[in-house]
Amino acid sequence: MRFKTNLEKLVEEVEEYEWFFDIYVPDGIELSGETKVLILDDDDEDERDEFDEPLYPQKIGFHLLMSISQLLEVLENSEAEGLSKTIKAINYYYENDAFSR
Repeated sequence: MRFKTNLEKLVEEVEEYEWFFDIYVPDGIELSGETKVLILDDDDEDERDEFDEPLYPQKIGFHLLMSISQLLEVLENSEAEGLSKTIKAINYYYENDAFSR
């Protein structure tokens, strides 16, 4: 299963997705509310690379950001108000594998 949306809508509607889905974003861009995101069920992807990662995101120039489960944790642990602060919390988690304070 694959879904396409933007980061702002994903944050608003995150609970509509299964916790085990993965979130991919375009390579080489700074995250914003308008950033396109690909959400997919890894188990549904048949084409794989040598590390058993799905090929489809790579083919369209996307990389793994985090899972829906991790995004839910970031949102729960973040006291950020507003989209820009939420995106900063997401970036912090992505870069440091830790929640921002």
